[in-house]
Amino acid sequence: MNLPQKLKLNDEVIIIAPARKVELESLEFAEKLLLKWGLKPVRSKNLMCNSGIFAGTEMERKQDLQWALRP
Repeated sequence: MNLPQKLKLNDEVIIIAPARKVELESLEFAEKLLLKWGLKPVRSKNLMCNSGIFAGTEMERKQDLQWALRP
């Protein structure tokens, strides 16, 4: 099994919401924690979208996931 390298200082951490919508307060808490750990949080384009209980349409969520997994 291939394991990814450990995160190091100043690495970017992409935040996506592949399912339910994100509450801004929770997102900001997570971003502050990542910054405290020396990492750089990066919000996906459609992270704060809203489609019923979901974080955007199915297409928006797929786009964010594909973007986050890009090489």
